[in-house]
Parts: sequence; C-alpha cells; structure tokens
Amino acid sequence: MRRFIRPVLVLLITALVLAGVFAFQNLRNQKVKEFLAGFANQKQTVSTATATVQEWQSSLDGVGSLRAVNGADLAPEVSGIVTRINFKSGDEAAAGAVLVQMRADDDIAHLRSLEAVADLAQVTYQRDQKQYQAQAVSQATLDADAANLKNDQAQIAQQQAVIDKKTIRAPFAGRLGIRSVDLGQYLNAGAVIVTLQALDPIYLDFMLPEQTLSQVRVGQPVTAKVDAFPGQSFAGTINAINAKIDTATH
Repeated sequence: MRRFIRPVLVLLITALVLAGVFAFQNLRNQKVKEFLAGFANQKQTVSTATATVQEWQSSLDGVGSLRAVNGADLAPEVSGIVTRINFKSGDEAAAGAVLVQMRADDDIAHLRSLEAVADLAQVTYQRDQKQYQAQAVSQATLDADAANLKNDQAQIAQQQAVIDKKTIRAPFAGRLGIRSVDLGQYLNAGAVIVTLQALDPIYLDFMLPEQTLSQVRVGQPVTAKVDAFPGQSFAGTINAINAKIDTATH
C-alpha cells in the first residue's frame, strides 16, 4: 500500500507545481498585456511653433561709397572776365545749358576781321577760276588762291573756337553744386566755377574679400542701405567687377 501512495504523492506534487507555473505564466502574460494596453493609450505630448518666413539665399555684406554716373568740376579753358552767370547754387542744369559767359568782344571783333579777309580770298579765287578758264592766269596762281582761302577759313574756325571756349556750358544734365564765381571776376584758365553731378542713376562702389569672387557676377541684384535714409533699401544690379585686387586689403 505504501508503495502505491508514494508515487501518487509525487505525481500530485508535480501536478501542483506545474499548475502553479502555468498559473504564474498566465498571470504574468495578463499583466504584460494590461501594461502594454495602458501604455498605448497614454496621451502624447505635442509641441507647436508659429510658422515664419526666413531668407535662405546666401548673401554677402560690404561697405561702399556712392558716386555719380557723371561728375565734373567745370572750369574754363581760357582766361577772361565773367559777364553773365545763368545759374544758382544747387540748380538742376540741362545738357548744353549756358552757365557762365566771359567777355569776348575783342575775340568777336577779330573774328569779323578774319571773315572779311576770307570773303576777299573767296572772291579772288572765284575770279581767278574764270580767268584760268580763259587762260589769263596760271595754274600756280589758282592753287595759291585756293590755299589762301583754306588758310583764312581755318583761322576763322580757330577764332570761333576761342570764342566758344568763353561760353561755359553744362556737358551733361545734373545738379550743380556751390557757385564759386562772381560777376565781373577775372577767371584764370582751369579755375573751378562749379561742380556738376548726375545723381540719377548713381554708382555704388564697394569691396568684398577676394575669396568671394566666385560668388559674384555681373547682373546680380544688390540691395543698398544708407545712413541718410534709415529704414529704406535701394535696389540695383552689379554693373562691372574691377579686375584689380587691392593689395592692402585683398
């Protein structure tokens, strides 16, 4: 009898152990499922940000100076006394406008004398042409008359150029600076009368490091800002790139 009881007890104990193991496994699996189910239903934290526009194109910054497209200090080529001034400081001048007139009475009188001599030379040449056809004068005489006429005409043109130089005109349209001449003043050749600047359009000269040369090309847009107009931007394009590098700043 005892031989049969011992194996039965062993089987019962083994069955109980196996049942406990299976029960533990089932409980553990159930808890894992509950944990995962609860984890999946947890609320997720989401952050938001306001969309903004930002410039993504690369840009190069530089410092430069403005320069007029055309600018000149007006001065006479010859000396003379100022007889008329036709502008005020800061005026806008049209191209070809007479700004200053210097006295040219003596020059005009000399021009009239030269014109009279040229008229006589013209009459002499025409008369000798007729006489040459009638074989009354030689070819040498006719050639001399033609040379004299050309010489007199050249002197007239030279004297007219001297008179024109005593009339100072604006070589291009632009804005005049401060007047530095007075009525009746004697002007020496080369003395500055006024400065003339064409301000529209205008050049902007600026420098960039030589390493940026590959990023710069003619026709690229440029945006400029100046201290005189805070908050404003002026658009332009690259017109030319200097072929020379500054050896001091590169």
